[in-house]
Amino acid sequence: MGGIAAELFKDVGVGFPPLNQVLARRLMERTAIYKHAMSGGGSLNLKLLEEVLVKFSLLVVDFPEIREIDVNPLIVDENSAVAVDARIVVDPDRILLEAEPHEHLVIALYPKKYVTQWKLKDGTPVVLRPIKPEDETLFSDLFKSFSEETMRFRFFQIIKDVTHVTLTRHCNIDYDREMAIVAEMQGKRKG
Repeated sequence: MGGIAAELFKDVGVGFPPLNQVLARRLMERTAIYKHAMSGGGSLNLKLLEEVLVKFSLLVVDFPEIREIDVNPLIVDENSAVAVDARIVVDPDRILLEAEPHEHLVIALYPKKYVTQWKLKDGTPVVLRPIKPEDETLFSDLFKSFSEETMRFRFFQIIKDVTHVTLTRHCNIDYDREMAIVAEMQGKRKG
């Protein structure tokens, strides 16, 4: 919702950069206008809006000199996104300040330095990489594939269903504080 209606109805979602598609979607899902659009109240190109939010967050990541940005309204239809009005406030003290890259972020960027190629004992190539929020569905599928014995050895109990909250806790992590590495198969497994 744009214009004065966003402030009047307090239809606001808050997210910290860097955003990815999953985090951008969750940010949108917190707003009343999203719920209205999903109930058939209007046509909205969600993929395009996700892309705009992700790219907007990258702008904030790459330019710590930006103190604040206001884009209101951003009009999104089936084919395009247009910023009707925008205002950027630059912090003059940060322009001349030498700082470590990305030290202004609350959440660490995805640590690409930990992505590596590996081979299993049988020669199957895999990529070892930090988990991503987008892995939630794959993590859920993996959990559902566990045998009762595996569940007992790993969790000391049988767990029937893993909630979205639990999956989110394991897939949406702050890489500065914790790490979860996944092995992603690159080709079809033999046999």
